[in-house]
Amino acid sequence: MLIIRVAVFLLAPMLETVAVPAQAPQQAKPSPVQVVERYVALKESGALLTPEGWKKAGTLFVRPSLAPQDTTIWVVSKSSSVSEYRRGTNQAEVHEWGIDQLGKIDGSLGYTPPPKRTDWQMHVYRLVLTNKYWEPGEQGQPAREVTGSLEWRIEGDQGLRWATIDAAIPYVIMMRDKTSDPAIKKNADNTLARLRSIAAQDRR
Repeated sequence: MLIIRVAVFLLAPMLETVAVPAQAPQQAKPSPVQVVERYVALKESGALLTPEGWKKAGTLFVRPSLAPQDTTIWVVSKSSSVSEYRRGTNQAEVHEWGIDQLGKIDGSLGYTPPPKRTDWQMHVYRLVLTNKYWEPGEQGQPAREVTGSLEWRIEGDQGLRWATIDAAIPYVIMMRDKTSDPAIKKNADNTLARLRSIAAQDRR
């Protein structure tokens, strides 16, 4: 008998209910799945590793988060699919399937492998249909709530600095070339060797 283990990561825990008009159409575009697909595309491209990309991803959320102070990069495989699990009038749940945790890269560009590679992991995204959302403040000002068009947005925190191997490799190269610290350069070279080895194995 084949047993498949599924590890569920709640990327966006439920927050307070966001009020929406009772007559809100369920066909609002983009759909919940399309919103999550946009976030996944940003994650897989390495956009979450840059301030500009992090800010762009924040537009998909009810309340954007500040970029993590921790500079750790969490390396993951590309997801196999994104699918809608359930949808109500103004709430939806979308699942991202098939993510494999491949380790992490710290602020000194050192690589740490995962305790154990486990396939068939899943991220859960919860979304609300709302015309109220938050925009980051300019020049250090606090975020403010604004009213705009009725759209599906992801609830909760933006999560971690995710990236696939294909996105992490050029980022490590760029950061290695920027530093004059020989220890960081050595870490980067070791990390690049490990990442390329994992990528080569996964392509077989």
